[in-house]
Amino acid sequence: IIYGCDVKDPIYNTNHPEQAKIKVIIGWKDIGEGIPKPTSYIVEADGHHYETSSDTYTLPDLFDPGNYSVWLYNKVEEIEVKDGIATVKSLPAKERSSGNYIQPMPDWLFTGKVQTSILADTDHSFDISMQQQIRQLTLIVKPEGSATDKIEHITASLSGIAASWDINTNAPVSNESSVTMNFTRITEGENAGSWATTVHLIGVTGTSQKLNGTIHYAGNTPQDTPLESDLTEKLAAFNTDKKTPLTLGGQVEVPSEAGFTATIRNWKEMYSSGT
Repeated sequence: IIYGCDVKDPIYNTNHPEQAKIKVIIGWKDIGEGIPKPTSYIVEADGHHYETSSDTYTLPDLFDPGNYSVWLYNKVEEIEVKDGIATVKSLPAKERSSGNYIQPMPDWLFTGKVQTSILADTDHSFDISMQQQIRQLTLIVKPEGSATDKIEHITASLSGIAASWDINTNAPVSNESSVTMNFTRITEGENAGSWATTVHLIGVTGTSQKLNGTIHYAGNTPQDTPLESDLTEKLAAFNTDKKTPLTLGGQVEVPSEAGFTATIRNWKEMYSSGT
């Protein structure tokens, strides 16, 4: 507001002297290779929700002066976003055992945020870089031993998975969940004969990430073999660099007799899944 010596009425900078406008300018550089930019996204501010497809968007409402959190995210069917918290939906009960299992393959989620003080009689403009919040994890297991050719399928679950992500702090919410992991045989390429599974995760949380499952054989001969592995160390940095897919390969000795547990060992990061 500007006052002149000979001016009785104040001169304002905008046509909304008691309130403010907000404009967001979106950048999409933090998207993984080959992943398309969302066709639209949501801007959430002060209880209002706006949907736009423009990378430069001025919110249509005016805002009173004060402190605001503005959240941006694209719609994903398997993920609910509310008050700055993104939560992956649970897997239907008929598709999981007891416990909290979340959707293993949600679509790509991108988020952004602004936390700032809004001033009256001001047009605010914010540059926001959208962050990829879903990371792809692929596990490739190479069976070894005389019973390898008898494997029919491999089922497993991975624990220590985050169900929710806090957009404000860019960190997982400590509600541990699990995801199902169904392995399929690789039939060609450098990893032919191995078994692979891929999931999309919003993050990991808790003190450990454990893989537990079962190796199933044709004709149930030999009998099903319990499968286990500790992935805690290999997933310790999983929540960083989400735009880069992570592929881990390991070996497992397949016992030919019942009463043994197979442990996947020698996990190494791979740069081509070969699937």
